[in-house]
Amino acid sequence: LRSTNLPAFNAGVPALHPSSTLPSLSTMQAYPGSASEMHPYDAPYAIIQSLRKDIADLRAMLHAEQQQRAQEVEMLKAEVNMLRSATNTDLSPLQAATHKLQVDLETLSSNFSKSMEEFRSTSRQNLSQLNSMLQDEIRDRKQQENVRDSRDKSKDSEWKASFTNFKNEFNAHQQAFNSFKDESVNDVNNLTHDVELVYDSLMKVTSANEGIETAKIITSGGENGNGNGSKYGGSGNGGSSP
Repeated sequence: LRSTNLPAFNAGVPALHPSSTLPSLSTMQAYPGSASEMHPYDAPYAIIQSLRKDIADLRAMLHAEQQQRAQEVEMLKAEVNMLRSATNTDLSPLQAATHKLQVDLETLSSNFSKSMEEFRSTSRQNLSQLNSMLQDEIRDRKQQENVRDSRDKSKDSEWKASFTNFKNEFNAHQQAFNSFKDESVNDVNNLTHDVELVYDSLMKVTSANEGIETAKIITSGGENGNGNGSKYGGSGNGGSSP
């Protein structure tokens, strides 16, 4: 046996257990008489016989594995030869296709180079035009900004002047309103004082008038009492009523 085939062969071979062929201690204890009758070389002989049987099985399995591997190697050799022949027969169309592809690539590369040169020239022209347009736009924007700044400044000055005038007018109106308010307060106070004086005078006149009316009533009542007494023959203080 070659040692190169042993690892692959041993990978699929189950482990041997020579102790399985030996009689167990329990069996020998169960038959104490048989242990004295057994020959001392019977157990080693049984182990050797089992090992020989296992070796024969291993040799048969190894021989079958070698035959299978030889058949697979022959099949692989046939496939390799077939692939080589197919490659040799199909190589000329592949070479033609490769040559055609190389020619196409060279043509495409030349066309791409021309297109890139045209694109670069066009891009330069467009960039120069764009730069000039951008400079013109920047100049126009600056002019417009200057005009706008001057207009904004004039508007700001106008707004400031208008605000100052409005503030002055507001202050004048506020001063006039405050003076008018003070005058109005003074007038109202004076009017209130005058009304109170008039009210007091009226109350005094009313009180005097009521006193006069009361005196008149008393006087007229006394005269009426004296007349009635002389008419009815009563006393001078009015007498009794009939």
